[in-house]
Amino acid sequence: MCDEAGINHCRATQFRVLSDKFYQSPRGISLGKLSRTKGHDFEREMAQKLRVVFPRARRQLEYNEMDCNGVDLADTGRYRIQCKRKKKYVNPSAIAEVQLKEDGDVPILITKADHKPVLAILPLDHLIELIANSERKTA
Repeated sequence: MCDEAGINHCRATQFRVLSDKFYQSPRGISLGKLSRTKGHDFEREMAQKLRVVFPRARRQLEYNEMDCNGVDLADTGRYRIQCKRKKKYVNPSAIAEVQLKEDGDVPILITKADHKPVLAILPLDHLIELIANSERKTA
């Protein structure tokens, strides 16, 4: 049991350093693994939400460099989607990671910061096209 000072010390130091390059949470889980899990869970959540318009949307699994094309979600039509879940919103320049396969592909960056809403970033031309198509359908 920790005394009062020990409890405060435990709360103040949420993570401890085991070596120069390896950090571990108090429960023994590496922070790198926690970050990967957080990112993968976010990708699954976004795939689930996008199934309203893309019923087969799912996480794109990348097993080697040949598969690595900056796309996190598969079966999303011409939309090439990269998902980023971090403590703070990622820089919009991360959209450059998305590699387009064909003309007409649209890169989209979906980002989420802790305690903030999910944002989608896409090129302005494509946003205008989406709005114009939406307006035509409602008219």
